[in-house]
Amino acid sequence: MYVLEEELAPRVLEEAQNKAARAHMAEAAVSIGLRGDAIQTLTIKANQGECLRIALRNSMNEGEPASAYIHGSDAYVASTSGPTIATVSPDAMAATGETVA
Repeated sequence: MYVLEEELAPRVLEEAQNKAARAHMAEAAVSIGLRGDAIQTLTIKANQGECLRIALRNSMNEGEPASAYIHGSDAYVASTSGPTIATVSPDAMAATGETVA
């Protein structure tokens, strides 16, 4: 799940409700991605030839690493020039609390 920093608070509440729902203790907070849900898919639009910079910050508190991959792009990690494919380039992974750009 991606979350824009300014929209983090509602996502945290939905995740807590979904965790309770998985334990059969509450109704799920997220349906199938309707416009009213806080959790949505990410769509980025850019014109061919434009340079797009994305910084991924891992704020998950479970200690899981995170990565992002943009299909159909020539994206690379700025600090190492490695591809953003985590299985090929371990530097594309952000540990909890870290940022990869």
